[in-house]
Amino acid sequence: MDKLTSQQVTAELGTTPGWDVADGQLTRTVTRKDFRDALLYVNAIGYLAEQANHHPDIAITS
Repeated sequence: MDKLTSQQVTAELGTTPGWDVADGQLTRTVTRKDFRDALLYVNAIGYLAEQANHHPDIAITS
């Protein structure tokens, strides 16, 4: 998959709630009920990302 142009990103953001652009990167903040749930969520994302050969930066913070 090719990198999206800024016009494509802007168009997609209008139809994809929860996502934003910060410092030139697509970002999203997700809040989970506890640390364990956050780890399960991140592991699920990791599995899907690996299948797509896409490796996003993920941060877990409190």
